[in-house]
Amino acid sequence: MPFGRQHAKEKDKTMSGGVNDIGTGLQAVAAAITDPDTVSAFQSEHRDGDMSHRTFYGGMHELAGGLDHAANGIQGLSQSVHHVADSFASIAHAIDQLAKSVVSLQGAIQPLSRSINHVAAGGTAVGLTFLYGASGSAALILGITLLLGLLLLFHFLLEPSSNAAIRDYCTSKLTKNK
Repeated sequence: MPFGRQHAKEKDKTMSGGVNDIGTGLQAVAAAITDPDTVSAFQSEHRDGDMSHRTFYGGMHELAGGLDHAANGIQGLSQSVHHVADSFASIAHAIDQLAKSVVSLQGAIQPLSRSINHVAAGGTAVGLTFLYGASGSAALILGITLLLGLLLLFHFLLEPSSNAAIRDYCTSKLTKNK
């Protein structure tokens, strides 16, 4: 038969319950050793309701029960510590997985960043092309306009059937400047 109370409640099988039982057992042993003639003065009601004389034997039995409850409490505490250790291991594993995810995300972001840089460089090249194209188009239009102006001028100057007044005006201006 295991030590401890036969009708111990489940809530008493804790660390604090075990420590309380050890204290009660030690007090009963001390009382029985120091004053065995007054055993009847140490009658008390147990937590589970039965009455018992606190004799030396009763004190030793109470002490053994207290040690048993304390052992159960220590075992429960040990299991709690194991659960906490398992929780920390799970947290460490989750942090490791998160770190691997961050590294993977960083590996995915680097090509994306390079692609964005290439797109930006391409956009800049397209913008410069449009800029140079626009200025080139403007220069081309200006050149064509000047060429047409010169052709019209030579047409009026060289064509004998052209408007004589314009031809005479242009030749008079050209001859005055010489």
